[in-house]
Amino acid sequence: MMISMHTRKDNKLNPQQMIAQDTSAWVREVLEPDQLATAKMAQRVGRRHLNPGTVLILWALRLYVVLMMFIIAYQIWMAIQS
Repeated sequence: MMISMHTRKDNKLNPQQMIAQDTSAWVREVLEPDQLATAKMAQRVGRRHLNPGTVLILWALRLYVVLMMFIIAYQIWMAIQS
């Protein structure tokens, strides 16, 4: 088992934060590498802040997809009718 040394910075943490750090260190030691990779991927990542140009492009792509769905549905309807 790995023994971690606490620095002065760690001493400023409250007991709950120190327990959380010790727990996460214990988890890293106990899990196998593939389990640890899966556990890391399961952590939630916050929303990404996009610049206005990127948001505009994404909305344009959404509108394009919806428009194409209507056009394809119309073409299928016309093919069925004829």
